[in-house]
Amino acid sequence: MPTAKEVFDAGEYSQYSYVKRDSRRIDSRLERVLRSSTPGASIVGPSKSGKTALVKNTARETGIPVIQVRGPEIGSVDELWNIVLDELDAPETVDEHRSDTTESGSTTTGGIKPQGTGIDHARQKRDAETTGQSRSFSRRGLRQVIDYAESRNFIILIDDFHYIDSKETKKSIVQSLKGAIEDKVPVCVAFVTHRGETLQQLVSDIDDRIMTIPVQSWTTSELKEIVNEGQQHLNIEFSEELKDGLAKNAVKSPMIMQRLCASACEVAGITGTRDPNTEPEVIDLSDDEFERVLTIASDWMGKRSVVRQMLGGVNDSGRETYDYGGEEEVDTYVLTLRAIANGDATNSFHFSDLKKRIREDCVDRVPRGTQISNVCDQMESIADENRPGEELIEWDSDERVLMITDPELLFLIRHIMKDEDYDKRMLGM
Repeated sequence: MPTAKEVFDAGEYSQYSYVKRDSRRIDSRLERVLRSSTPGASIVGPSKSGKTALVKNTARETGIPVIQVRGPEIGSVDELWNIVLDELDAPETVDEHRSDTTESGSTTTGGIKPQGTGIDHARQKRDAETTGQSRSFSRRGLRQVIDYAESRNFIILIDDFHYIDSKETKKSIVQSLKGAIEDKVPVCVAFVTHRGETLQQLVSDIDDRIMTIPVQSWTTSELKEIVNEGQQHLNIEFSEELKDGLAKNAVKSPMIMQRLCASACEVAGITGTRDPNTEPEVIDLSDDEFERVLTIASDWMGKRSVVRQMLGGVNDSGRETYDYGGEEEVDTYVLTLRAIANGDATNSFHFSDLKKRIREDCVDRVPRGTQISNVCDQMESIADENRPGEELIEWDSDERVLMITDPELLFLIRHIMKDEDYDKRMLGM
């Protein structure tokens, strides 16, 4: 029987609490693609929205293994196919030994004469000589992968495609993937929405060989279905109030919802499956216990240092501070993070909304608009320096929109900044 952590697995996939969003036809579309003569899919959605889980669940249901390759591992087309061949246990080289046998004939005369004859004894001798040649063949990249696919079933999943640095490298990889798809090798490539890339945009003539499958952000009801799927395996029942609270704090991410559910089980003392012959135990938590759930979940999220640096800002000296009703006055960085935390669980914040919330938060004096926009710009820089290549925050100065593209970072900001004890939360108190 599964443990609570196995049921609510906050990794990339949990078979016990996976939810098919049938109304969006996401799973059915991928299944149809993988059965087609050109089995290629471009899966596009926000970070941590379940793109990888979608592929892994489809693979599990069809009994086909997944070969997962991550963007940061790929520096060239050759590297991609070498990683795939490694997963297929293909040898680095194949040795071929070729043998050639030649025969030669000769006549020898014996030194013994048979008695009673005056004739020498002659005999024929045939010598066989064997010579050999060894040749080593290196891997043949895509061609060898296609050969393997003729006798073995597998799905290639390229995750975090946006981490591949060079656009030219991306294009050459997609061209090679096109060849794989044409030879009926199942390929799925996951893209994050805000990067605005798909396979078709990188290589236009691949359009009729693949299907783009959008994976949208999760609704509250869809997040609550994760609880419904998982709790039956543990013989427990989360209260509706608890489900609502968990879904509200999951910032539209199924992975964070899994983490919150696992933390709720930990706080409630549920470690494994209860006796199935008993009535399900109803799980409800007090406000203090629910706060512990959020804290435990946040402990697993590794972007706390980004929030800490944003709280510190770029320059500690000479900054203006403002009264927001707390014990001490704070600067515009803290006010901006508080404005993000006090809004809805969205990842997109327009400058006018941030400015309005900051003004409502201040007791008297308020920061100037230029100060707030400068903080938004600096927050993007801080995140880039702390986690290069991940693009956690984007500030569009033309559209005046701040986007937090990473759900874990948004969760941490909302959890840490929701009251005046943010400094204690940063210290894990």
